[in-house]
Amino acid sequence: MTDVSVIIVNYNTREHLLKCLESVQLQDKKISGNIYIIDNGSADGSVEAVKQRYPAINIIRNEHNTGFAHAVNQGLKQAAKHKYHLIVNTDVVLADDYLKKLSDFMDSYPGVGIVTGQLLDEDGSIQSSYDNIPTFASELLGKSLNRIMMPLKKKPQDNYFEVESVIGAAMMVRQKAIEEVGLLDEFFFLFLEETDWCQRMTQKKWQVGFLPGAEALHLQGQTKKMILMPAKIEYLNSMYKFMLKQYPIPAYWLFRLLKPIRIFIGLLLNLVLCVLTLCLVSRFRRTVAVSSVITFWHLKLCPENMTLGYISKNR
Repeated sequence: MTDVSVIIVNYNTREHLLKCLESVQLQDKKISGNIYIIDNGSADGSVEAVKQRYPAINIIRNEHNTGFAHAVNQGLKQAAKHKYHLIVNTDVVLADDYLKKLSDFMDSYPGVGIVTGQLLDEDGSIQSSYDNIPTFASELLGKSLNRIMMPLKKKPQDNYFEVESVIGAAMMVRQKAIEEVGLLDEFFFLFLEETDWCQRMTQKKWQVGFLPGAEALHLQGQTKKMILMPAKIEYLNSMYKFMLKQYPIPAYWLFRLLKPIRIFIGLLLNLVLCVLTLCLVSRFRRTVAVSSVITFWHLKLCPENMTLGYISKNR
């Protein structure tokens, strides 16, 4: 599989990184020279562990956390000689034939710019591997209500089909498509960069798709769990950036006004539910905690120093 590079961004997830690399190595024993690890200033011995076990792997080491999009772009620039790029999160373990299935598929369907396989929970249950592009309505009405009105495409689960956007935990991207569409937008530090990329792909007539026959275990968000509240704020910060790219300025500022109001209403409702259940339901307690911090962030006029990007860069 000399035509395929594997790009992995790491930030203090040593054990997950090593498990991920082990699964990548099982795809092809000669693949080490095609693997590009971009380490975003880890302090947990990640780089040293990789060098010891896999000396042929290419490592780019940043002094601090430069963000996911920037780090992936560093890898893509180094790996531009390859035909395809598998961008993998460190919290992913690939099934033995994942790489081959996706690369064979890309060989057969030259109009596909991005494809992903089926993500699975640790117990083997199915995760969402694709999603709709966020809209004004979906973010203000809520995804559940929005999907009743505009459901995700339902297709047979044994064949490829097109989607609006993929979950970028283990996606394969065509180099030719990147050359036409461009790299990830570094306007995003973390979250929604792959969603923006997928949208730009479809705008340039490249297909974005889902191949359920290829499977990967996804442990979900190991990096963001380490700094939960800043990560929640960073997601919303990315959503605002995404909407700024999507809508005219008046509509964007209307969204910036309505979204905090929706969050505050949700906070009040969950406070009531918390009281009625004597704070015994963890879901209500968690929602109150997160919504309180996000509301406080809005009241402070959304300062950058509360985002994951700022905290990561200045640690």
